[in-house]
Amino acid sequence: MKKTSFDFSASEENKEKVLNHNGTKEVGLIRKNWSGLLKEAFTDADNFTVVFPIDLDVRLKALFIGTLFLLDFMLYQKNSGTD
Repeated sequence: MKKTSFDFSASEENKEKVLNHNGTKEVGLIRKNWSGLLKEAFTDADNFTVVFPIDLDVRLKALFIGTLFLLDFMLYQKNSGTD
């Protein structure tokens, strides 16, 4: 019997692949995790997973974290309606 499951955090729309400088090799991943129905519906808080090689240069690791903040603000923050 074949089992199927649905993992919201693994859907392609919640993954951002990080590629090398010429775009040929994946060097990391930033993924938005499902926080649960109540938290997702009533708060603006998000949980993310960042995956990168352990031997990556510390400056590039900092760039990953900065990219995470940028993606969060650009893609997942709700507009409060005030400018």
